[in-house]
Amino acid sequence: MPLILETIVTTLSREGALHLVPFGLIAEGDDYVLAPFRPSPTILNLEANPCFCASSPRDVRVIAGAVTGRRDWPTVACDRIPGRRLADSFGHAEFEVAAVEA
Repeated sequence: MPLILETIVTTLSREGALHLVPFGLIAEGDDYVLAPFRPSPTILNLEANPCFCASSPRDVRVIAGAVTGRRDWPTVACDRIPGRRLADSFGHAEFEVAAVEA
């Protein structure tokens, strides 16, 4: 069974609007797979801006809140990609999309 890293993923729409959602990143060697289902705001955002950030929140209420519709958690600018990440997290990783599979 592969490692699945539970995170909060942030993406930006074509217009620059932030989308924040809980996501499990699937480890494949040194890489990670993000596998949203269609239809998905995450997919639309990645088509417009092929990068995302994954944060490990310090507060579990962020994941629970995002699942129930709360998406207004504090964020800060990413370091290497155009985007935002959770302001309060144990850590984060910034990703660029390398490939897309249906």
